[in-house]
Amino acid sequence: MKTLIRHVQKGQASPVTASLVALAIEGEWVQTSGPKPELFLIYDNGQESYSRIIVFTSPPVLHTLSTADTWFMDGFTTVDVAYTLLQRKTHDTYEELLHALLDKCSSKELYPNPGTILVDFDQAVISAIGKNLEQ
Repeated sequence: MKTLIRHVQKGQASPVTASLVALAIEGEWVQTSGPKPELFLIYDNGQESYSRIIVFTSPPVLHTLSTADTWFMDGFTTVDVAYTLLQRKTHDTYEELLHALLDKCSSKELYPNPGTILVDFDQAVISAIGKNLEQ
């Protein structure tokens, strides 16, 4: 932990990265609130993961995602209506993120096939999309 703090102080690691390592999501935080709570945390590869990935969305939103013709992905890693926290932004991380979303959709018999995906100029996400969502 001391090494991580030193890296943050020197600007070599972000405080968000340190926070993701320590973040434990459990109990009421894994579901929506209201009279009919639904699972909201759909993927977490764990605190011990080298590249932590956490994905939040709900079943109705997965349906919207699966029928959307256009997806928007930005620097905050928002995929149309799914919110993600990424410890690293590498090709492998984006691939795992896309697999998590597509697997969750598939488990609900939903099959996204966006015609257009708008992203920033991050080559890692562009190549992951090309590999996992080719038409």
